[in-house]
Amino acid sequence: MSFRLFETFQHSVNYAKYRVSPPKNAIALILNYLSPDEEHNAQRWPAAADVGTGTGQCAQLLAPYFEKVYGFDISEAQLNEAVKSNVFANVEYKAAPAEDLPLADSSVNLVIASQSAHWFELQKFFDEANRILVPGGVIALLGYHMPNVFPVNEHNSNKFKSLINDVYKSSLLSFYWNQNERAKIDSGYKDIILPFADFTRHENIELVKTMRAYEIAGYITSWSGFNKLSENKPDDAKKLLTDFEAKIIALTGKKDLNEVQFDLIYSFFILIGRKR
Repeated sequence: MSFRLFETFQHSVNYAKYRVSPPKNAIALILNYLSPDEEHNAQRWPAAADVGTGTGQCAQLLAPYFEKVYGFDISEAQLNEAVKSNVFANVEYKAAPAEDLPLADSSVNLVIASQSAHWFELQKFFDEANRILVPGGVIALLGYHMPNVFPVNEHNSNKFKSLINDVYKSSLLSFYWNQNERAKIDSGYKDIILPFADFTRHENIELVKTMRAYEIAGYITSWSGFNKLSENKPDDAKKLLTDFEAKIIALTGKKDLNEVQFDLIYSFFILIGRKR
């Protein structure tokens, strides 16, 4: 099963299929900074910018609340997937770096970066966010830790807990991670201080997603480290997936990865600030 997944491997396609969207309560928390203690009605605010949008999951979550949502990324391949999945007329995707966004001064109410800020030149990005935000506008950086794995509805069992983390820390992958960027995300952005007013951190925002073992393998192929490994040493990339499949079989006794389901528990964190 893993071999077939690898043979059809396309990083951007798998990113769109297997990456999680931020939980709705995380989006609600951010919207609450725009209008505390008020109901978040449809298209309440003029505009939002999703920076490092990837395949557009976060931008589409914002669409019901803004008259216009802009999704920016430097990857044309990922933007193509975002356009394919987009069902909102008010969402527009454009290729642009986080540090040079094609928006007017004081033109958006929210700047958000979901699982992407660790790739940015942060000071330049903060300057750009400050430029395009309206006074009182909000900036939010989201991320999540590698998920823990549990049998469905059995979250007290540790049998599979480190299943994904063990692959993440594999010696086959270690050379192909950008260690500086990974350190930022693994730490929960603890060393990032937003140069904005009302700076606040929120942690341990939980998202539970049920996935088949085959889909977990797909999630692994969406990693940037796996993408680099597959480009440089495709046989090692196949081995990584084959070893993962073998471990699932050994732990569950089932050979078909479509038959095995798990609950993945993601822990999100959010950094929020406000332009004065």
